[in-house]
Amino acid sequence: TVIATFFSLTAVITPLSYTARLGNVGIFHCAATGSDIISWYINELPSGYPSVRRRGIYPSRQTSINATWIQSSLTIPATWENHGVSIDCAALLDGPQTRGISELATFHVQGPLLPPANLTLEVLQDQTYLILRWNPPSSNESTITMYTVYVNVSHTGAVTHYNTSMRNYTIRNPCSDVSFKVTAWDDVGEGTTATFLSYRHNSTGEKLFLSTSCCCMLQY
Repeated sequence: TVIATFFSLTAVITPLSYTARLGNVGIFHCAATGSDIISWYINELPSGYPSVRRRGIYPSRQTSINATWIQSSLTIPATWENHGVSIDCAALLDGPQTRGISELATFHVQGPLLPPANLTLEVLQDQTYLILRWNPPSSNESTITMYTVYVNVSHTGAVTHYNTSMRNYTIRNPCSDVSFKVTAWDDVGEGTTATFLSYRHNSTGEKLFLSTSCCCMLQY
């Protein structure tokens, strides 16, 4: 957080850097004192400029924090057009000629995080174990921080999820049809979902393994 002061005018912008996934939004906050007006600037242009509004960038109504501080927020869509823009805010007094300007903040847009690759399901020991395995997303430049496995038990309809740093997940004694989905996470957030895999429990001894693209019988 950087504070800029002009006489009694102070403006504080947070955060100084924001990265959002493509299609989401970023939100910046400004607090100011010594003035009753906050003005936002995007690439040195006031937020009210038509070229800025065409980008979908809009400030919120300013509100009072206390007797001396006011605040406002700025919402910016995560589009490639808005990638790399600079943002600052100012506390104004008697027009824009007298103002306390915050430090510059930057907004970055990151493309979608791909789903885990090569999602496979293995049935072991006469249906007593299911092992789900996957590889890290392909063609991904960000660092994976964890994975989330979503488990849908068909006879109850309940969906549970488990976070793991491993690249496999085991379920014991499946007594019903079960569906799995896996997502990857990076510093920005959760990525897209991999193609789901489903396991159909068969009490006759045959194991029917289903995916969205194939259907095969596993004999033991």
